[in-house]
Amino acid sequence: MPEKPILYHEVDGILVTPLPLNQTKGFRPGIVEWLTFVHEHFSVVWLSTRPPREVFFILDTIWGNQFREYRMKNSPYINPECEDWKPFNSKEDYLSANRAKQAGVQWFWIDDQIPSEKRLDQLGLEPWRCLRVNPIDRLVKIQGRLSQLLTKSS
Repeated sequence: MPEKPILYHEVDGILVTPLPLNQTKGFRPGIVEWLTFVHEHFSVVWLSTRPPREVFFILDTIWGNQFREYRMKNSPYINPECEDWKPFNSKEDYLSANRAKQAGVQWFWIDDQIPSEKRLDQLGLEPWRCLRVNPIDRLVKIQGRLSQLLTKSS
């Protein structure tokens, strides 16, 4: 079986989003189905300024039993893979350095703050693999776009 592509996945702005009406933060509708989709199709690497335990807590809060079952199937002792990109100037600098180490592995990046195509090109990151998500996108729409990218890359 071929290796799953890597999905570098931001937490804030994708899973956790600002809400209207004086609420501070919440989760997008369809989040459980989204998490199931990305874990079935990708090796997910979480990019966040949050410590791994907070990312774990968010996933456990959203995905509940499904997250626990996923962990048990893969390894009960494995925490979500979280990358500390803070030693780099930016996430794109981290991705550029990391991609150089993992040549040949399919990858995508989903974030609410993707730099310009020019910047991505300068770093050797293919812009079509970088999916910018805005706060009003519904996850089903994002899933459709990501599915198209998967097809394009195969």
